[in-house]
Parts: sequence; C-alpha cells; structure tokens
Amino acid sequence: VMELGVAKVRELALENEYVFPMLKCTDLFRGRLRPERFMVIPQLSFGEDTGHLAKDAPNLWAYLDTHGSILDSRGSSIYRSQPRFAVFGLGDYTFAPFKIAISGLHKEARFVLLGPHDGKPVVLDDACYSISFSDGLLASVCYALLTSDVSIDFIEAVVSWDSKRPISKKLLQRIDLLSVARKAELADLETAASRAAERFLGLEATGGWGARLEELTDSWEAVRPHSRERRPRVRKPTASATTNASESTGRLFD
Repeated sequence: VMELGVAKVRELALENEYVFPMLKCTDLFRGRLRPERFMVIPQLSFGEDTGHLAKDAPNLWAYLDTHGSILDSRGSSIYRSQPRFAVFGLGDYTFAPFKIAISGLHKEARFVLLGPHDGKPVVLDDACYSISFSDGLLASVCYALLTSDVSIDFIEAVVSWDSKRPISKKLLQRIDLLSVARKAELADLETAASRAAERFLGLEATGGWGARLEELTDSWEAVRPHSRERRPRVRKPTASATTNASESTGRLFD
C-alpha cells in the first residue's frame, strides 16, 4: 500500500509533499540508484496527527482510506494509540538530503552514497541501514572512511555471512569511525572522497578534504574527552557543515 510505482503515483495524483523516491536493499546492492518506486509517508514525524490530510491532501487521504481495512488491521503493537495510517521509523534522518546506505540482507558489504532525487530525499526499505548527513561533501568523507580497507577488513573479521541478515545494526555500530580516521592516509582519503562525491552526487571539490575530515573527527572527539591522538590542525571551511546528531558520535546508527 505504501510502495507505489511511478505510473501509479501519477494516476492517483498524490500530493507531492507525502511521496518520496524509494530504494530497496537489492537496489543498493545492485547499484540501481535511480529510484523507480516511491514511498507514501503520511507523517513527517512519528506520532504526528494524520486527520488533517483529509483537507490538506485529499487525494492521499482518499487513497489511504480505500485501503483502510488493511492499514487498520496491522497487528504490531507499535500502531496502538497512534493516528490512523501511522508509520514508524521516522526522524530527521529520514528526510536528510544525503545518506550512506547499505543492504542488511546481502552477503557483501557494499556501501552507497545517496543524494536527493528530483529535489527530494531518497528513503529506504526496512532491510537497509543508513547514516544521514546535511552536507554532501562531509558524507563523501565518511563514505571514504567506511569503504576504506580498515573498515572493510573489520567487517569481514566480525561478520557472519551465514546469517539471514549478515549486516546488522549491531555490527555497524561497532565500526569506530574515529579510529578509522586516525589510521587513514589523508592522500588516499582525499582521492576516495573526491571520487565518491563526483560519482554518486555529481559534486566537485577542489580541496579542503582535510578540513572536512577534521570537522568530523572534532565532533567525534568531543564525546571522547580522553582521546589520546589528534590529527594535525588544518584550516576549517567557513561554513558549518552538519547538524545531524548521527554525525557527532564516531559510530554509525547511535
């Protein structure tokens, strides 16, 4: 009900504010990063009232009401005492413009970097994991860290590929990006981040990767007062790059 193809979205003329481009875990793994499906999200935050949709988004409300018997009979306890047609798993991260994402079901660690599609954030199915960013170049630096040999070797050392969902939240939370950053060669990181920004996001950066890395590591070190190592200081860019809480921990999906 909440996943629709392009033709169906056009046929129903659903209000654009509540329809988002969507990728599934297999899309991520196969590198099919141009969305061909959409997800209906009738709330912009968990628990938000949906009754106003009857007036503010009548086409969407009519569509959901048509499938009301299915949606109203969802058995999970998470929907109890929630507004009609509620969804879960929403947060600021859902609507962040940039994401690093990975499939939880496939037997290889393939991270991808996602940017907006037609001006809207890409959302993912529940078999994916992601970390969100407000700035594409910072996301590119983090992508370079996650796809470095240090990170991939760590995943290979701890993962159980025989599991039904080998890439799990618990595994991803064990990746210590601050430690990875300390071991990274800046020249290699700059090359990887620049390639990722251009390949995935169509962004070009002429420099400043060291400053962006320091901006990330400074935020991670701020929650580790006893950190023993620090990278040499480099000049920071003038613009603040991020406000997302997930970028300030040094670990994924806190």
